[in-house]
Amino acid sequence: MTCCPPLRSSGRRLPRRRRRRRPHSALVTRPAIEDMLGRGGETNGVWDPLNFGKDEQSLFRRRVVELKHGRIALLAVVGYLFTQFFTFPGYLSPSNGIHFSDVPNGMAAVSAVPLLGWLQIIAFAGYAETKLLQKFNGNPAGDVGGDKWQRYEEPIKSQKLLIELKNGRLAMLGMTGMLVGERLCALFTQ
Repeated sequence: MTCCPPLRSSGRRLPRRRRRRRPHSALVTRPAIEDMLGRGGETNGVWDPLNFGKDEQSLFRRRVVELKHGRIALLAVVGYLFTQFFTFPGYLSPSNGIHFSDVPNGMAAVSAVPLLGWLQIIAFAGYAETKLLQKFNGNPAGDVGGDKWQRYEEPIKSQKLLIELKNGRLAMLGMTGMLVGERLCALFTQ
């Protein structure tokens, strides 16, 4: 099937309609995104295909969540690798008689921890989320240490926050890879 040219009733040419090109949302530059720490390098500029950075408040929230998930992934990678080589002495749950050595590595550990243990973990995470890790006024995203933590001056501070952001991104990918690899090994070695 071929495409037919438009029908013309007279010898006159129909005027061509000009299509206005609308820029793709991923290519639109917005000052709030362009000024953010961590943009550029990996994505060769701004990459926002779903227009999440439409306003500064939602963009700031997403950056805080990205840093938080990166920190969780950093701890998860360290914990995953730590349990491969070391085991704590003593009891995980004295009331249930579960030793730390009884808990398997990786995803199998999820079913070995008792329900009250998971409730303690969730309660601590909720407390840390609502009370400990709130943004202090005037600080950039991720700078939640307070006065008791070491403070850096501006060129070093931005560099350290960028390092943390990139390491968090890598840890999120690394933890995903380790969990998928563990699951695939379990499926194909049965």
